[in-house]
Amino acid sequence: MKEQTTRTPPKLRVLSAFLAVAMLLNLAAPLALAGSSTIGAACSVTSVFLYPEYVGRVDGENVSCIQGEVSYDHGLLTFHGDVTLTTVGVADLGTVPLVKALSEKNLRLVANGKVTGRTKGNGIEEAKEIAGGEYNLTYADLGAYLDTKPNGILGGDTGTTITAGTEITLKDFHTGIGGGDVRIDGTVNITGAMFEGATYGIANFTTMNPGSELEIHADRYIRKDCLLTYNGGHLLMIVAENGDGNNIVQGRLSIGNDVSRFWYRTDENGAYTEINVKENYENFTAAIGQNQDYLELTDVDPDQPESETYALWVAGKQVTKSNQNDVLEDGGSVKFDPDTHTLTLNNAHLTLGENAEEGISSCIDSDLTDDMLTITGTATLSNADGIRTDGPLTLNNADLTITGDNDEEEDGGDDAIRAGRSDEDITIQNSKVTIAGTSVGGNFFQFGIRCGNLTVADSTLDVKANSGSAIVADELKASGAGTVITAETDASEEEDDYALKLDNENLLTLNDGLALVEGKVNESKTAKIALPEQNPDPNPNPDPNPDPNPDPDDKDVFLQFEDCSVDVEKPDGTTLHLDALTGVIQSQRLPKGAKVTITLDEKAIPEGMKFSCWVFDDPRPEDLMEDGTTATFTMQEDIGVLAKFSTLEEEDSSADFGTIAAATAVVGVVGATAYLVGTEVALNQLLPAGTSVPQDRAQLALLLWNTAGRPEPTALPAFADVTDPDTAKAAQWCVEAGFFRPREDGNFKPGKHVSRWKVLRTYQQTIK
Repeated sequence: MKEQTTRTPPKLRVLSAFLAVAMLLNLAAPLALAGSSTIGAACSVTSVFLYPEYVGRVDGENVSCIQGEVSYDHGLLTFHGDVTLTTVGVADLGTVPLVKALSEKNLRLVANGKVTGRTKGNGIEEAKEIAGGEYNLTYADLGAYLDTKPNGILGGDTGTTITAGTEITLKDFHTGIGGGDVRIDGTVNITGAMFEGATYGIANFTTMNPGSELEIHADRYIRKDCLLTYNGGHLLMIVAENGDGNNIVQGRLSIGNDVSRFWYRTDENGAYTEINVKENYENFTAAIGQNQDYLELTDVDPDQPESETYALWVAGKQVTKSNQNDVLEDGGSVKFDPDTHTLTLNNAHLTLGENAEEGISSCIDSDLTDDMLTITGTATLSNADGIRTDGPLTLNNADLTITGDNDEEEDGGDDAIRAGRSDEDITIQNSKVTIAGTSVGGNFFQFGIRCGNLTVADSTLDVKANSGSAIVADELKASGAGTVITAETDASEEEDDYALKLDNENLLTLNDGLALVEGKVNESKTAKIALPEQNPDPNPNPDPNPDPNPDPDDKDVFLQFEDCSVDVEKPDGTTLHLDALTGVIQSQRLPKGAKVTITLDEKAIPEGMKFSCWVFDDPRPEDLMEDGTTATFTMQEDIGVLAKFSTLEEEDSSADFGTIAAATAVVGVVGATAYLVGTEVALNQLLPAGTSVPQDRAQLALLLWNTAGRPEPTALPAFADVTDPDTAKAAQWCVEAGFFRPREDGNFKPGKHVSRWKVLRTYQQTIK
């Protein structure tokens, strides 16, 4: 670190002996550790003393009492992000305060996160201003409590201000606020961790201003000859366990001259009494002339009905009944209809400012769980996550640009649009959605769109993502001749993230002539869905002998496979090889008529078991030919295939050949293992005798749980839509085992349909 003069200061790690010599040589060191000369220091932070000329970092690798980034610049002490200060334990420094103003009488503290402090002395001494963020300070030497008599905040000679928006919690200090005058515009809570509170709450002259909050848990609220002036806000005083009954605050609690009306009560569950200073102030003076174990004041009418609120935030502001027609109070750029759950945007520009509610990270944030949120209109959403919903989402006649610009940090936003835990459905119709923006690392958003099923109709989507997939969904359905979907990710070739990452047996459904004209599902980093003429071949090579009667049903088909590698010979003579990914279901789009050879992945065979046969989802390939652990067939329809394993003792042909023979006779199957002609037959042979194939999530959960031996789940089930105790346990266990994804709304959706492929795959995983 360098001082801002012509002299070069020592580094933070320089020994205190060197610093002492520097002082003797009049080198005016800007920063010193405890044990060095501190004459002329501007302030101290735990064991570090800062001089007026110093500018730079205060923390360092040899300063164990400061964890996190702290900087100083001419009277401004800034805590960057979460910071921990301690003068106890390994950094035991006696009764040194956490922060103390010395020669700098206008010391300002600014926290951009949470400052946590533990001390054997005072908390903050004589700062001119304490601003921003949250301060949580604790006195941690209870054995010396009565000797040290520490103060949480010691006011300065020229006064100390706690600014609006600042939250301070003071625990186990002998006195909450003492010293010089203190002005509270923010929030202060004087309480206890080991004790129930302080000995004295206020031991100086402190003023509360409108909008402030002060909560005191103390043996005595206000020390004799001290004064708390109430100009407004919320004041709550509760006697602590050692209170001696001497809590009369008359003469110690003053109502400011500008206060004309307030409300008070002396019981947590009691009614408020309204005080009009000009009419019935004597009622209040009589009350505070008695011991009160509880006293609460407010300048806001407690009986005023709160505005009905909705679980929806726009630009960090909650939508309420009173603001629904002009949420942002800018003339109506954002309106909400609670009856239809429709958010209408009129050239709105949405971002998260400094006044955004805590916990809100998206420009549009919806906690409407089972209710679909519909968004319509035009808007730009920038420099934050775009849209996050707990439930389903519809964009209808919407024109949205979701973007960001971050040149300072490596990371941008997480999600441009996300529904639920990526498991709720999104419908986009008659809309245009552009997801773009830049950060140092590339595109602004890590993911573009994440949801359950994505349905796009007559819409244009342009989605760009950074290190994640551009579109992540269970399945994607697109329709409308004008629909164009382009997707792109900056993810490296080694990463398992793609332009289109889909995860259901029916991965991609395209109607109205739409086609995947560029890229591949679960493979390419760029992809495009459009009418073929919207993405013309730059080097057309027409067939010199076109078929005068082309097959109107000719189209591409999908192969879904697990536990095997795949070799493909396409009708045009080109070939394709797909490696096996053990335990991973893969999907590949192939031209109709492609010849496919699958080969067992030997690494997929569970220990103590052997390969039994191939299991095909309906429809089974008509020309299937099998040879041991390989099989060959032609793609005429969408096909799903996985390997079935059996124990080493089990005979491969031990199944009921009555049903099998009948099935094979119908389809003319050739081959010893071809008796499993479809998922239904496979399940009938795989499931215990008499067990019906599950049709919904509840039935599947019970099957898996019973098969596993009815184990107790780790957590108690708490699904809002499951009442049967066994089904609730089964559902909880399946969620913990990874068979189903948890939902933020607390529901399980027991009646939701499950495919036979899902049943087969999860049941096979259970018995493995």
